Amino acid sequence: MREAAKTWGNKGNKPWTIAGAIQDSIESLPEGNLKEFVEEFVDALGESCINAGYVVAGGVDNFIMEQKLAKRQQLGQERVVEVLLNRNDPSSKIIVAGPEEFIKQSLITQKNNYQMLKEKDLGLLVGGEPIANTITTPGLPYMKFIFSSDKNKKKDPTYINIYNIDRTKVDNWNTLKMAVGGENGYYWGPYLVEAILPDNNPIRCYARTEDEGIDLIEGLLQFSKAEQDYEKNIWNSKHEIKKGSRKKYDKKSYKTPRQAFPWEVVIVNQMAILNEENGIATRSGIYTSNEAKIPLYRETKPDNFEKTIQELFTTPGPNG
Repeated sequence: MREAAKTWGNKGNKPWTIAGAIQDSIESLPEGNLKEFVEEFVDALGESCINAGYVVAGGVDNFIMEQKLAKRQQLGQERVVEVLLNRNDPSSKIIVAGPEEFIKQSLITQKNNYQMLKEKDLGLLVGGEPIANTITTPGLPYMKFIFSSDKNKKKDPTYINIYNIDRTKVDNWNTLKMAVGGENGYYWGPYLVEAILPDNNPIRCYARTEDEGIDLIEGLLQFSKAEQDYEKNIWNSKHEIKKGSRKKYDKKSYKTPRQAFPWEVVIVNQMAILNEENGIATRSGIYTSNEAKIPLYRETKPDNFEKTIQELFTTPGPNG
């Protein structure tokens, strides 16, 4: 074997393997019990090594599986969760996937980020107004008008938000309904019209034409505490055009003009309180949030309208 190892790889040498060398050694033994014993021993040794390998591999597989199960028990089952960070804002929907513990931590982070950054245009911080004017003060009441494509039931809802509302301007049900077109509402469509008010809060709506969108927003300005000066508002308008491949294949997302009937208005009042357990703590104080849903699809004012508005804007006691 030593001689074979020394000459291994030289030109003209016969191939040499360990298995071949073992077989040659066995063949060199004289016929008899010794040769038979060695042959059986070598065969049994090979099978034993193979079986031992299976045992080791099985043990490793079991160990890996136990570790995975232990980790899964710690982190919980794999899930896919759909969450609304704000139940009044459909655009706040997020989808989180992963182990349960990961989802819990992720939702806490997402909720905190939403509370700090919701509805703020961070782009204004670069080359815009002073930072004090771009950060909305917590606790400002706001309202959301909800529209339906069907006059008799809530269908294909669309929304218009108004921030920093004047409490004294929302206590008349007829005024609320007439501001969004009365019984017939308005025509929703492909024009996105936006007015950024002097307090940096926007009012946006989709309308059939740019002029109709401007008229609608002008009627809604009365509910805002911002200075009522048309010239001081920043007006933007975008027209969604259906052409090219979109015209041929897009059957749903393009905003074909349709009538939008007033369905309800959700008024949210955020107030500073003292009891941290009953509110959300921010750098500027502790705040609680209450809301009232006022139906607008009715022909007459709800019987409890005044009471609902009064309770919504009632200041809580010292215990929150």
